[in-house]
Amino acid sequence: MVNRVASSGLVTLKLEEFFPKEEMASFDLKDYLFMGLILKEKDFREALTNHDWAQYMMAKILLFFAPQMPSSPYGRTCW
Repeated sequence: MVNRVASSGLVTLKLEEFFPKEEMASFDLKDYLFMGLILKEKDFREALTNHDWAQYMMAKILLFFAPQMPSSPYGRTCW
């Protein structure tokens, strides 16, 4: 029996080797949006201007958006 996978020339990548070893700083965009969902440009720019960016110097930044999901009366998240 011939192992076609072994002879196919596929390269296996170990993703953990590419993950940064340094600690990452988190930045959630939700905190700078109106009601956590809507970008109002003037308010957004002002909030970012007033933010202390010094804490991110020489750091890897994990930029994300994690909105609050509304809950149903049955305890499950709903849309």
